[in-house]
Amino acid sequence: MRPTLEAHAILFDLFGTLVRFDTSRLPLLELPQSSVRSTIPSYAPLLAEIAPGVEPATFLQALVAVSVGIAHERQESHREVPSRDRFERALRLLSVGGEDVSTQAERLSLAHMEQLVAAAAAPAAHRPLLERLGKRAALGCISNFDHAPSALRVLDQTGLAPLLSAVVVSDAFGMCKPSPTIFREGLRTLDISASEAIFVGDSLEEDVRGAISAGLRAVWLSPTRAAPSAGPMPAATIRELTEIEELVVG
Repeated sequence: MRPTLEAHAILFDLFGTLVRFDTSRLPLLELPQSSVRSTIPSYAPLLAEIAPGVEPATFLQALVAVSVGIAHERQESHREVPSRDRFERALRLLSVGGEDVSTQAERLSLAHMEQLVAAAAAPAAHRPLLERLGKRAALGCISNFDHAPSALRVLDQTGLAPLLSAVVVSDAFGMCKPSPTIFREGLRTLDISASEAIFVGDSLEEDVRGAISAGLRAVWLSPTRAAPSAGPMPAATIRELTEIEELVVG
């Protein structure tokens, strides 16, 4: 039998929870041995202007390399690295971009984000779900994302923005999950205590561990509903986001 969770506020993760990326909307990037879905083909002419002679596949390799380094940094410090900085590091790694490399990195980042925003969508059931939940509890969103304006655009285009009383994006806040500080910022914005709120997300490390460290009860969105093998345990596990409606009482 599932637990019943009393809550006056429900905070959600954004990507992977409220909204999903439809990778089929991304163009194919041809690699020597395969092809992958990537935003790079959509801004290939801009890349050619900024970094003459750098092939899209080579730029992808540079992005992957710097992204690995950024992941390690974020894991240790929980500080967010903006998308612009990721692109600047890739350009510098390839020794391209000219004297105003920061400006060129910003141009590439914005082109990349245009494609990501276009590929983001909310399942049809999520907006009416939030409309119903909003009659019982305050709703908010806490997202790890490296370009806050794009995260807000996604919420606008999916129709979810008006249903959320608080939105905290790591890029704007400066810290990212699992740091308890970003969860506390969401609680502060809603003017509610941790004991009165639950957090719903699909990542055990970022969402479940982070929420628990901030004093919230965590609900893990796991399509396979696999039990965590170690670490902090969620108060409940759900397979689809719509199942949260059965768990929460206001």
